Amino acid sequence: MTFGGFTHTISRRTTFVAAVAVLIASCGWKTDGLERLDEVFPLPDASDAGVEIPDVQLGDVGGSGLPGHWAVLFYQPGKVHPAGMDPWGITINDLFVADIDPAGTSASLTFCNQVVESESDMGLSTIPQKLIDALAASPVVIALSGGGTFGASDVAWLWGVQGLSNPVSDPLPKDKADSHVLDEDGDGNSGVTVEVKNPDGERYMVRRSVWDFKKAGLTADNNWITGELEFTVEEHALDATSALLKTVAPIEPSAKGASYVLRRVNPEYPCSSLADEWRGVFEGAP
Repeated sequence: MTFGGFTHTISRRTTFVAAVAVLIASCGWKTDGLERLDEVFPLPDASDAGVEIPDVQLGDVGGSGLPGHWAVLFYQPGKVHPAGMDPWGITINDLFVADIDPAGTSASLTFCNQVVESESDMGLSTIPQKLIDALAASPVVIALSGGGTFGASDVAWLWGVQGLSNPVSDPLPKDKADSHVLDEDGDGNSGVTVEVKNPDGERYMVRRSVWDFKKAGLTADNNWITGELEFTVEEHALDATSALLKTVAPIEPSAKGASYVLRRVNPEYPCSSLADEWRGVFEGAP
């Protein structure tokens, strides 16, 4: 299995920020707005560079059954729907390392990186290392369905949010004065900070992903787990360095094609290695 393939491949620590609708509305651009935006805010075309698949040597990973140390990919394709423009394709690749307990009933996932691939270079923003470190400091703990399979439902991952009674369904804060807003990266700004490029600036936001993992078992060699994934992504801008960057375009998950992949790795395999060589790690996934 090879992941990727959009014309513009963004192989850096990114999350998607669709900060274009205000500009489109103010300029009166319609369905040709994407071409006009590319003229106004040109970025280098990454299509000529191709997608490099690193040669990864994992050594003897050992182990059997669910317990152990795993490299994890959540592959989440969808469409971005900015106001006044045709939608375009996007894929969010969330990367974690996971430790599954000896009983095989709980997985603790430490965030390593997020790589976004898009049909357009517009609206992409860099996740600062400070935010990556802050998210990694609060692992996502998943109660597994048991029976030797990986599976779970209603798993919420929050950025910049605290104290929700129901993390899956409670409304996300929309005001930076809301008591549920958490300065998670500790930079003095509300929520979490992402660095937006093209146009340049910062966005202070909250975010929620919700995942449902359909049950899946181990491959015969005990080294892979691959299953169907259902996901949603919700974001709210609390503030930004410009009004343009406070505009959020919704992401609509694809009806099919989302998946999760776990590959067994040795107990010392670090997040830093996965962030650099993830394409090689998951190349050949069943």
